[in-house]
Amino acid sequence: MRKYLNGSAGTGEKIIKHFTFFKYDFVGKESDRENKTIYRFKWHFYDYQHGYINIIVQNNSYCIDEGSTMGTDDDSPKKFDRPLGLYNDKTLESVYRKMMSCVK
Repeated sequence: MRKYLNGSAGTGEKIIKHFTFFKYDFVGKESDRENKTIYRFKWHFYDYQHGYINIIVQNNSYCIDEGSTMGTDDDSPKKFDRPLGLYNDKTLESVYRKMMSCVK
């Protein structure tokens, strides 16, 4: 049976628990007019489910913005109903921090 992320509360905990099967690639970054930088990533979970992550950081600090999101691609076998982060899932912050360590 395949493991996948279902997009409900606690998704960040599930990712951390199975982090060796969570792969991500840094795509790039861009600054916006509100003095924030958006770091863009692509992710795969168990080489089955995949999508994007946009981590928003204040330019002058390491504060991860609550508007950061994680979503699935249109062609991912298991899609989220809507991007995570909009659910206020605080468990995603630990995933985002771990991912940002490869960028800094």
